[in-house]
Amino acid sequence: MVFYERIFPGLVALAVLLISHAGCVQDQAPGDGVAICTDEIVNGMPNPYFADRPMYSVNERPLMDSRDYNRLLLETGEAYVPWQSLDKDNNNTNDVITEWTQTGSATCAGVVTVCGFSVGAQENWLITQHINTVLPGGEGERLRKVTVQFEGTLNRCDISRQCRQSFELYKWETSAIDRNGATNTNNYVRVGRVSPAVTSGVMSFVDYHDIELGTAGGYYLGVVDLSTCVTLTRILVLYYVCPEETSELISRPEAIESQSLVGSPSVEGECVENSSTGGGVNPILICSARGQWHVIKPCLCNPGYQLNSSQDKCSECPEGTFSSGLGNGPCETCPANSEGTGTGLSLCPCLQDYCRAPYEGPSILCTQSPGRPSDVRVSNVTNTSAILSWSPPDNGGGRPLYEIVFTVTATDIKGSGGERVVVSEVNDTETIVTGLTPGVLYTFSVSAENDVSSQDNNINARSLSTTANTQEG
Repeated sequence: MVFYERIFPGLVALAVLLISHAGCVQDQAPGDGVAICTDEIVNGMPNPYFADRPMYSVNERPLMDSRDYNRLLLETGEAYVPWQSLDKDNNNTNDVITEWTQTGSATCAGVVTVCGFSVGAQENWLITQHINTVLPGGEGERLRKVTVQFEGTLNRCDISRQCRQSFELYKWETSAIDRNGATNTNNYVRVGRVSPAVTSGVMSFVDYHDIELGTAGGYYLGVVDLSTCVTLTRILVLYYVCPEETSELISRPEAIESQSLVGSPSVEGECVENSSTGGGVNPILICSARGQWHVIKPCLCNPGYQLNSSQDKCSECPEGTFSSGLGNGPCETCPANSEGTGTGLSLCPCLQDYCRAPYEGPSILCTQSPGRPSDVRVSNVTNTSAILSWSPPDNGGGRPLYEIVFTVTATDIKGSGGERVVVSEVNDTETIVTGLTPGVLYTFSVSAENDVSSQDNNINARSLSTTANTQEG
């Protein structure tokens, strides 16, 4: 206390006053701790006891912390304090601690202990103040699960049959503060047992226990010693939240662990700029156990964008690259015969005279129609047939396959009109044309086509023709 008096002249009296009235005003956690333990600034000056208190993680929201109080249990001549100790057995002695008792004098570090098993079977109740589980915000939503963290030391039981290496947990759910009702152990129901692993001597432990709750909106916690030798240095009642943050391209609001609430566990976030879910809806998440975000429907970079090196936003594809769909992969290099001018491209358009087939995606290179065949000849002409031959085109258009297309047109020398003749027996460089009419002048056209030729406006320039007369019948 000397150090505290030196830092805060005259503040000790204030601390005593705060302690004296701690439970009188509200007697309900959270919110009934004493300023000397809970406030960063006291009497206009930094509070060293606040600086020394354990900090909570971003996922933890405390409902009651024993470190918020300078005194936890009533002693003779002291003012009203929040917790109560009940000795329910008749095995007592002045030589050992046979009921829950606060020990030590450290400020804002209350320690409670019990160790009476050596004088007989024990039943000692440690009862906290009322713990409010109605969430702030005015909607009256109630927590349906809380977690209790115990820190302390436990003695190993070596000889005594009645010694136990565990203690029991009870709850009494009630919406109102009721110190008299809180001391009626018949109101309580058992919710579990804390059994730290102790292999030898006296061992430190940290134990977490989840407690399911109903709709009352508050409860009293009872810690029951049944012949244990245990010291509790901290009791923390809390619930978990997933913190407000932006990660994985999703801006996430703070949300309570889904197991602690009733109703839909899903939470809506928002996609960061230049990203989306692809379905016209917001991203969907669940705040899972211990406040860990789990993404159900993610955000992905829009077409023309890629995930940056920090993986926190989507950046435009640099010049010469593109991204055609939703995704977080890198932008692709523009394929051959396409143009990659500008940034943020979702498609690299084909250069002039190049195109893609309708079934081909933007990652496929652009190609052309093949060149036209050369040296088209007609030989062995009879009255009904002829052999048509050619040399293959010198340019396949950049595609592995193409086909030769023939058009055979009859000119009606005698005014009977033209006709198209079926071409058959095609090999690489010639075909036999049959079914011709005797004494008719025919035009034989040969062209090469591939899957992009339908988009080529100059297809007629890619064909080569010759004529021949069939013999008279």
